[in-house]
Amino acid sequence: MRLTILLMIWSLQHGFALKIWRCYLYGEKVQIFTDHKSLKYVFTQSDLNLRQRRWMEKMADYDLEITYHPGKANHVADALSRRRSDVASIKDMQELTSTLATLSLCAVTVEEDNAGLEAIDRADLLWRVREAQKTDVELQKVLEAGVIGYRVTDNGTVLYRNRVCVPVDKGLRDEILLHAHQSRFSIHPGSNKMYQDLKRYYHWSGMKKEVANYVAQCSICQMVKAERGLPSGLLQSLPLPEWKWDMITMDFVTGLPRTTGGKDAIWVIVDRLTKSAHFLAIKKTDGVNVLAEKYLQEIVKLHGIPSEYCI
Repeated sequence: MRLTILLMIWSLQHGFALKIWRCYLYGEKVQIFTDHKSLKYVFTQSDLNLRQRRWMEKMADYDLEITYHPGKANHVADALSRRRSDVASIKDMQELTSTLATLSLCAVTVEEDNAGLEAIDRADLLWRVREAQKTDVELQKVLEAGVIGYRVTDNGTVLYRNRVCVPVDKGLRDEILLHAHQSRFSIHPGSNKMYQDLKRYYHWSGMKKEVANYVAQCSICQMVKAERGLPSGLLQSLPLPEWKWDMITMDFVTGLPRTTGGKDAIWVIVDRLTKSAHFLAIKKTDGVNVLAEKYLQEIVKLHGIPSEYCI
């Protein structure tokens, strides 16, 4: 009801037609038809809030009478205020053919000999898949060997158990993955859902792994998709050490300028109780044996062997 009253006020004060007819409306009885039945009692309400009082003041210049008229009976206004029904119009064959050609679509029939082809709705993609199948050496060997499940349709498309065989062509496979993941009808599904949808119509070796990698590399999915794993536990503080150099932490600082001795990294070792630290110059390529020997010479001989390490 609130929106309907606001529309009436806006029409009376700002409507283009009412601005022209304002001189005719003043002093005359104006009848307003609405399909909002409770609105007809708005002028007879005894308890009005401040907003409703302002509305009544704005409409006080006119002699208005609100009459209830069912929406179904008011065909003209009802048709103008309702959304147009998306009823498909009947088109002749020539117009339909022209529309399909404009959209680059290929009309196919789902028959026993052509099963699987309904998955490819673009004529150029179907043609490129068929041409790539002719030059795929491994696929041709499979056909010559007569492997069970493979067959060739009347138009030359190779199918495996009624699924289109996609040859080893990164461009074709990426296009199929893109359409299955980012089209307006797919809306970025997960790897399992996307794989289940694709394997109904397409076949190639390693499809599941390629689908998983494609979804993992999708930047939109990484930003938007919610985490499905169990929530992380609460952060727990480390126990306080009872003696100096009994518990230590260590880390590496890399990417530093190389010294004359070939050192380009720093090994930082900190005592958790006193916060005293050792900074050992090392090479980024030093192995475990080199680091262990340096640790014995610089740390163990001075502070002994700690009971706990935190890296």
